[in-house]
Amino acid sequence: MSSGLYKGTYLVKTGNFNENTGYLCINQGIARDSAVTLFFVSDYLNYQTAMQIADFLGQRLYLTSNYLGIQCSEVGAYYDE
Repeated sequence: MSSGLYKGTYLVKTGNFNENTGYLCINQGIARDSAVTLFFVSDYLNYQTAMQIADFLGQRLYLTSNYLGIQCSEVGAYYDE
């Protein structure tokens, strides 16, 4: 799999986005240096609904990764500017 920015399985842009990823995850090295980083984005107008869906999806990924023996960490923070 090539390094880059994906939307689903489609490669949108190739390149190394480690520094951008680290910034978006409040400068946390664990996100910057990870093999895979997933971002949940939404166009929901209702903030609470968007957060509940993101929490549900994040928990499912966390449980699945633990079941498969893959280390996983969640970062539930962002810049809101």
